[in-house]
Amino acid sequence: IHLIGELDWRHTPDFYAMCDVVAVPSVRDPQGNVDGLPNVLMEGLASGIAVVASRVAGIPDVLVDGENGLLVAEKDPAALAEALRRLATDRELRGRLGEGARASVEERLSWEVVSGRYFQVLAGVARGEP
Repeated sequence: IHLIGELDWRHTPDFYAMCDVVAVPSVRDPQGNVDGLPNVLMEGLASGIAVVASRVAGIPDVLVDGENGLLVAEKDPAALAEALRRLATDRELRGRLGEGARASVEERLSWEVVSGRYFQVLAGVARGEP
């Protein structure tokens, strides 16, 4: 395990290429604040890396447990550790989830797909549709 700290964005592709797993254990703070859809989650998925993340905010909207990553309960270190153990010991699972991660980004979250959705909404508004 390497805790890298701050990383210049230009080096992120190289960093993800070194990873077997990306862990995103997001939590709500005492005031209820939470990172809705962390960039690191999206970068991990786009890189085709197996991702383990907390079931909070918008994360379950893009991470489907067992298809493109593993979801664990928020603030549950035992569940996080178990998911990481599973991935550390199961190369086939890591590969399958990584492939699912990349495919999900290409199919649902690419700039082309998202911008196309925005265009549809804006075109509908221009036509007076709700």
